[in-house]
Amino acid sequence: ADGNGDGVVDRWEYYGANGSLDRLGTSSESDGVEDTWVVQSVDQMRVDISTRRDGVADRHELHEHGTLLRAEQDTNRDGRIDQWQRFEHGKLRELLIDTTLASGEPNRRLVYTENGVLERVESPIATQ
Repeated sequence: ADGNGDGVVDRWEYYGANGSLDRLGTSSESDGVEDTWVVQSVDQMRVDISTRRDGVADRHELHEHGTLLRAEQDTNRDGRIDQWQRFEHGKLRELLIDTTLASGEPNRRLVYTENGVLERVESPIATQ
């Protein structure tokens, strides 16, 4: 579909064998490059984003009741998640990072206050 009427496709719909919508793809720049995919089920929504706009989803967000709960991202394109974000009421509260960009396990934690101010950095992170 061409949502803004400029003659360039900016919305794709993918349907399952039973005719139900499986996922929705969009172009964040409305330029015909599909870079965001949404899957929704009842109160939860998963958003997969290709931040480099190359067709490879490297950021994954989980929303519940319209509020972002958590996200994870592969920042160095090696196929492994190296950043994990946790949100409360839509605001970032915790960022876990694999600073080695190789292990796939976090070794640094940044904790934020309710109003978004960095409260502390833990490295190595304490086990829970």
